[in-house]
Amino acid sequence: MTNPIVTIDDLQTRIGGRELLQLAGVGNLNDDDGRVLHEPRLNEEISFASQLISGYLATRYPAIATLEAASQPDLIKGYAADIVRYRLRARSGDRNTVTEEVRKRYEDAIGWLKDVARGRANADLEELQANAKGSSQTGDVRTYQPAARAPGILEGWR
Repeated sequence: MTNPIVTIDDLQTRIGGRELLQLAGVGNLNDDDGRVLHEPRLNEEISFASQLISGYLATRYPAIATLEAASQPDLIKGYAADIVRYRLRARSGDRNTVTEEVRKRYEDAIGWLKDVARGRANADLEELQANAKGSSQTGDVRTYQPAARAPGILEGWR
């Protein structure tokens, strides 16, 4: 099980309480005071985003699944919030309310995750990996390479 990368409080800070109420609120649509956040829906989207991010990053950073939300780097939290926001907007009733900005931020997040998975970008989790149990290995590496055959085969061909 993957720990959540962001919390509902993080989403309120990063997305904004008013927008979050519009996307995942229940109650009177015309009155923010009459609406409350539908936490099960938010937790479902947080779980999806956390699993998606862990899926991309776990090959290079296996310990990411064990990190608490408070310990996650801001960059990863920001991308998680962008993914949650995109999914909430894509599911708003029968209408798709994904703006160009929201779509671009989502695509940037997925692109960055792919780059990290391919080794083209870093997630600033090296310290975590260094401290992770069993992740630091030391010792000699021995290899075997047979002698080159080309000089003997090509001898006399000049």
